[in-house]
Amino acid sequence: MPLRWSHKPDPKEPDYRRLGDRLNFVVHVAFFAAMNSGLWFVRELQMADWQWVLWITLGWMGILSIHGTYVFAIANYAPLDFSSPSSTSKGFGQTKASDIRLNVSKGLSSKGSSRGK
Repeated sequence: MPLRWSHKPDPKEPDYRRLGDRLNFVVHVAFFAAMNSGLWFVRELQMADWQWVLWITLGWMGILSIHGTYVFAIANYAPLDFSSPSSTSKGFGQTKASDIRLNVSKGLSSKGSSRGK
């Protein structure tokens, strides 16, 4: 059954971005499984002593676990609002970390967050 969206997909929506990240992770897992099972199958079929296959598998598994940790634990899917550009807008890559922290703290205080109480 194909995925269906109740309205026209908008890349700014958190659900759309979350689904995209999870689908990318699923493709990563599928490619990992296909490539590694093929490598191990050929290794056993040839009765070869390929030590590098183990290192490829372990290294790729580490990268896969980092990717999964990012997608399922770290990624921030807060709604993006591009409707009101500020007069001090900066170009791509010109935003400072302090600007981001300031915007996040403004958003938390306006929603009545009880964090830290």
